[in-house]
Amino acid sequence: MLNMYSYLCKMNTPLVEVCVESLVSARAAHAGGAGRIELCDRLDLGGLTPATDLIRQVKREISIKLHVLIRPREGNFNYSHKEYQKIQDEIRECKDLGVDGIVIGILLPDGSLDVERMSKILELATPLSTTFHRAFDEIKDPANSVKQIINLGMDRILSSGQQPEAPQGSELLQKMIVQAGEELIIMPGAGLNTENITEFAREIRTSEYHGSLRIRQGNSMETTVETVQKFIRNLNLAYS
Repeated sequence: MLNMYSYLCKMNTPLVEVCVESLVSARAAHAGGAGRIELCDRLDLGGLTPATDLIRQVKREISIKLHVLIRPREGNFNYSHKEYQKIQDEIRECKDLGVDGIVIGILLPDGSLDVERMSKILELATPLSTTFHRAFDEIKDPANSVKQIINLGMDRILSSGQQPEAPQGSELLQKMIVQAGEELIIMPGAGLNTENITEFAREIRTSEYHGSLRIRQGNSMETTVETVQKFIRNLNLAYS
Protein backbone atom coordinates (compact mmCIF):
# COMPACT_ATOMS: atom_id res chain seq x y z
CA MET A 1 0.00 0.00 0.00
CA LEU A 2 1.45 3.34 -1.08
CA ASN A 3 1.75 5.77 1.82
CA MET A 4 3.87 8.92 1.56
CA TYR A 5 2.74 10.47 4.86
CA SER A 6 6.12 10.29 6.60
CA TYR A 7 8.04 11.33 3.52
CA LEU A 8 5.88 14.35 2.85
CA CYS A 9 5.96 15.50 6.44
CA LYS A 10 9.75 15.20 6.57
CA MET A 11 10.02 17.10 3.31
CA ASN A 12 7.72 19.79 4.76
CA THR A 13 5.75 19.94 1.51
CA PRO A 14 2.17 18.68 1.71
CA LEU A 15 0.68 17.56 -1.57
CA VAL A 16 -2.15 19.54 -3.15
CA GLU A 17 -4.72 17.64 -5.22
CA VAL A 18 -6.87 19.84 -7.43
CA CYS A 19 -10.30 18.62 -8.54
CA VAL A 20 -11.10 19.68 -12.13
CA GLU A 21 -13.75 19.00 -14.75
CA SER A 22 -12.11 20.48 -17.85
CA LEU A 23 -8.85 20.43 -19.76
CA VAL A 24 -8.50 24.19 -19.15
CA SER A 25 -8.62 23.69 -15.38
CA ALA A 26 -6.31 20.68 -15.57
CA ARG A 27 -3.72 22.76 -17.40
CA ALA A 28 -4.05 25.55 -14.82
CA ALA A 29 -3.70 23.13 -11.88
CA HIS A 30 -0.57 21.65 -13.44
CA ALA A 31 0.97 25.05 -14.22
CA GLY A 32 0.07 26.32 -10.75
CA GLY A 33 2.06 23.62 -9.00
CA ALA A 34 -0.54 21.02 -8.00
CA GLY A 35 0.91 17.63 -7.15
CA ARG A 36 -2.05 15.66 -8.48
CA ILE A 37 -5.31 16.11 -10.37
CA GLU A 38 -8.65 14.48 -9.63
CA LEU A 39 -10.60 14.51 -12.87
CA CYS A 40 -14.41 14.59 -12.70
CA ASP A 41 -17.47 15.66 -14.60
CA ARG A 42 -20.40 17.72 -13.24
CA LEU A 43 -18.96 19.13 -10.05
CA ASP A 44 -22.32 20.86 -9.59
CA LEU A 45 -23.72 17.38 -8.87
CA GLY A 46 -20.87 16.43 -6.55
CA GLY A 47 -18.87 14.90 -9.39
CA LEU A 48 -19.44 12.10 -11.89
CA THR A 49 -17.16 9.90 -13.98
CA PRO A 50 -15.63 12.04 -16.75
CA ALA A 51 -15.85 11.19 -20.44
CA THR A 52 -13.20 8.95 -21.96
CA ASP A 53 -12.10 11.65 -24.40
CA LEU A 54 -11.45 14.10 -21.55
CA ILE A 55 -9.44 11.53 -19.60
CA ARG A 56 -7.38 10.83 -22.71
CA GLN A 57 -6.77 14.55 -23.38
CA VAL A 58 -5.72 15.30 -19.80
CA LYS A 59 -3.49 12.23 -19.66
CA ARG A 60 -1.82 13.30 -22.90
CA GLU A 61 -1.11 16.88 -21.79
CA ILE A 62 -0.54 16.68 -18.03
CA SER A 63 2.55 15.06 -16.52
CA ILE A 64 1.53 15.09 -12.83
CA LYS A 65 -0.44 12.22 -11.29
CA LEU A 66 -3.97 11.80 -12.59
CA HIS A 67 -6.75 10.24 -10.51
CA VAL A 68 -10.23 9.75 -11.97
CA LEU A 69 -13.53 9.84 -10.11
CA ILE A 70 -15.64 6.72 -10.58
CA ARG A 71 -19.27 7.62 -9.92
CA PRO A 72 -21.90 6.60 -12.48
CA ARG A 73 -24.70 8.87 -11.26
CA GLU A 74 -25.60 11.52 -8.72
CA GLY A 75 -27.36 10.68 -5.46
CA ASN A 76 -26.59 7.97 -2.93
CA PHE A 77 -23.68 5.54 -3.05
CA ASN A 78 -25.68 2.31 -2.92
CA TYR A 79 -25.54 0.99 -6.47
CA SER A 80 -27.68 -1.48 -8.39
CA HIS A 81 -26.16 -4.52 -10.04
CA LYS A 82 -26.19 -2.74 -13.41
CA GLU A 83 -24.50 0.34 -11.93
CA TYR A 84 -21.92 -1.85 -10.21
CA GLN A 85 -21.11 -3.47 -13.55
CA LYS A 86 -20.72 -0.01 -15.08
CA ILE A 87 -18.33 0.98 -12.29
CA GLN A 88 -16.18 -2.04 -13.07
CA ASP A 89 -16.19 -1.21 -16.79
CA GLU A 90 -15.12 2.37 -16.03
CA ILE A 91 -12.23 1.14 -13.89
CA ARG A 92 -11.03 -1.19 -16.65
CA GLU A 93 -11.19 1.72 -19.08
CA CYS A 94 -9.18 3.95 -16.72
CA LYS A 95 -6.51 1.28 -16.47
CA ASP A 96 -6.37 1.01 -20.25
CA LEU A 97 -5.96 4.80 -20.48
CA GLY A 98 -3.00 4.72 -18.10
CA VAL A 99 -4.35 6.84 -15.24
CA ASP A 100 -2.57 6.71 -11.90
CA GLY A 101 -5.50 6.19 -9.57
CA ILE A 102 -9.24 6.03 -9.03
CA VAL A 103 -11.52 7.76 -6.54
CA ILE A 104 -14.49 5.65 -5.46
CA GLY A 105 -16.85 4.76 -2.64
CA ILE A 106 -19.66 2.21 -2.29
CA LEU A 107 -22.04 2.00 0.68
CA LEU A 108 -24.75 -0.40 1.79
CA PRO A 109 -28.36 0.84 2.17
CA ASP A 110 -27.89 1.13 5.95
CA GLY A 111 -25.05 3.65 5.54
CA SER A 112 -22.20 1.25 6.26
CA LEU A 113 -19.25 0.47 4.01
CA ASP A 114 -19.91 -2.18 1.34
CA VAL A 115 -16.80 -4.19 2.16
CA GLU A 116 -17.59 -7.05 -0.22
CA ARG A 117 -18.01 -4.88 -3.31
CA MET A 118 -15.14 -2.55 -2.38
CA SER A 119 -12.83 -5.53 -1.95
CA LYS A 120 -13.66 -6.74 -5.47
CA ILE A 121 -13.25 -3.22 -6.87
CA LEU A 122 -9.81 -2.86 -5.31
CA GLU A 123 -8.72 -6.21 -6.71
CA LEU A 124 -9.84 -5.04 -10.14
CA ALA A 125 -8.14 -1.64 -9.73
CA THR A 126 -4.70 -3.03 -8.78
CA PRO A 127 -2.08 -1.54 -9.17
CA LEU A 128 -3.78 1.88 -9.28
CA SER A 129 -3.74 4.19 -6.27
CA THR A 130 -7.14 4.25 -4.55
CA THR A 131 -9.02 7.00 -2.73
CA PHE A 132 -12.28 6.48 -0.84
CA HIS A 133 -14.23 9.62 -1.74
CA ARG A 134 -16.74 11.72 0.17
CA ALA A 135 -19.22 8.88 0.38
CA PHE A 136 -17.30 8.58 3.65
CA ASP A 137 -19.11 11.68 4.88
CA GLU A 138 -22.39 9.74 4.80
CA ILE A 139 -21.06 6.71 6.69
CA LYS A 140 -22.76 6.08 10.04
CA ASP A 141 -19.71 4.75 11.92
CA PRO A 142 -16.61 6.69 10.80
CA ALA A 143 -14.14 5.15 13.26
CA ASN A 144 -15.01 1.58 12.27
CA SER A 145 -15.04 2.57 8.60
CA VAL A 146 -11.51 4.01 8.82
CA LYS A 147 -10.42 0.63 10.19
CA GLN A 148 -12.20 -1.20 7.36
CA ILE A 149 -10.66 1.04 4.69
CA ILE A 150 -7.21 0.40 6.15
CA ASN A 151 -7.87 -3.34 6.08
CA LEU A 152 -9.00 -3.09 2.45
CA GLY A 153 -5.60 -1.63 1.59
CA MET A 154 -6.75 1.71 0.23
CA ASP A 155 -4.33 4.64 0.09
CA ARG A 156 -6.44 7.55 1.33
CA ILE A 157 -9.81 8.93 2.37
CA LEU A 158 -11.14 12.21 0.98
CA SER A 159 -13.41 13.71 3.63
CA SER A 160 -14.89 16.92 4.99
CA GLY A 161 -15.22 15.36 8.43
CA GLN A 162 -18.90 14.58 7.81
CA GLN A 163 -19.72 18.28 7.59
CA PRO A 164 -20.64 20.39 4.53
CA GLU A 165 -17.12 21.87 4.51
CA ALA A 166 -13.81 20.61 5.89
CA PRO A 167 -13.18 23.50 8.33
CA GLN A 168 -16.45 22.61 10.08
CA GLY A 169 -15.38 18.97 10.28
CA SER A 170 -11.90 19.56 11.68
CA GLU A 171 -12.60 17.75 14.97
CA LEU A 172 -13.51 14.47 13.26
CA LEU A 173 -10.72 14.90 10.70
CA GLN A 174 -8.16 15.19 13.49
CA LYS A 175 -9.50 12.00 15.10
CA MET A 176 -9.30 10.21 11.76
CA ILE A 177 -5.71 11.36 11.22
CA VAL A 178 -4.67 10.05 14.63
CA GLN A 179 -6.48 6.74 14.05
CA ALA A 180 -5.03 6.27 10.57
CA GLY A 181 -1.45 7.03 11.61
CA GLU A 182 0.87 6.07 8.78
CA GLU A 183 -1.42 3.33 7.43
CA LEU A 184 -3.78 5.64 5.55
CA ILE A 185 -3.72 9.24 4.29
CA ILE A 186 -6.61 11.43 5.44
CA MET A 187 -7.06 14.14 2.80
CA PRO A 188 -9.42 16.98 3.77
CA GLY A 189 -11.55 18.47 1.03
CA ALA A 190 -14.63 20.69 0.50
CA GLY A 191 -14.67 24.37 1.27
CA LEU A 192 -10.91 24.83 1.38
CA ASN A 193 -9.71 28.01 -0.31
CA THR A 194 -6.89 30.52 -0.39
CA GLU A 195 -8.32 32.44 2.57
CA ASN A 196 -8.83 29.62 5.08
CA ILE A 197 -6.15 27.08 4.21
CA THR A 198 -3.34 28.44 6.40
CA GLU A 199 -5.33 28.39 9.64
CA PHE A 200 -6.97 25.08 8.76
CA ALA A 201 -3.65 23.37 7.93
CA ARG A 202 -2.06 24.62 11.17
CA GLU A 203 -4.84 22.84 13.03
CA ILE A 204 -5.04 19.67 10.93
CA ARG A 205 -1.40 18.94 9.97
CA THR A 206 -1.92 16.25 7.38
CA SER A 207 0.05 15.38 4.25
CA GLU A 208 -2.47 15.97 1.45
CA TYR A 209 -5.13 18.60 0.80
CA HIS A 210 -7.89 18.72 -1.82
CA GLY A 211 -9.75 21.57 -3.49
CA SER A 212 -11.27 22.68 -6.78
CA LEU A 213 -9.95 26.26 -6.37
CA ARG A 214 -12.34 27.51 -9.03
CA ILE A 215 -13.38 31.07 -9.81
CA ARG A 216 -15.80 32.38 -12.40
CA GLN A 217 -14.25 32.77 -15.84
CA GLY A 218 -16.87 34.14 -18.22
CA ASN A 219 -19.81 31.74 -18.17
CA SER A 220 -18.00 28.92 -16.42
CA MET A 221 -16.18 28.11 -13.21
CA GLU A 222 -12.53 27.26 -13.79
CA THR A 223 -9.38 26.66 -11.79
CA THR A 224 -6.72 29.30 -12.44
CA VAL A 225 -2.94 29.20 -12.20
CA GLU A 226 -2.93 32.16 -9.81
CA THR A 227 -5.47 30.61 -7.43
CA VAL A 228 -3.56 27.33 -7.24
CA GLN A 229 -0.28 29.17 -6.63
CA LYS A 230 -1.83 31.28 -3.88
CA PHE A 231 -3.42 28.22 -2.24
CA ILE A 232 -0.09 26.38 -2.21
CA ARG A 233 1.76 29.45 -0.93
CA ASN A 234 -0.72 29.95 1.91
CA LEU A 235 -0.75 26.23 2.72
CA ASN A 236 3.03 26.18 2.99
CA LEU A 237 2.89 29.05 5.51
CA ALA A 238 1.35 26.56 7.94
CA TYR A 239 4.36 24.25 7.55
CA SER A 240 7.13 26.86 7.59
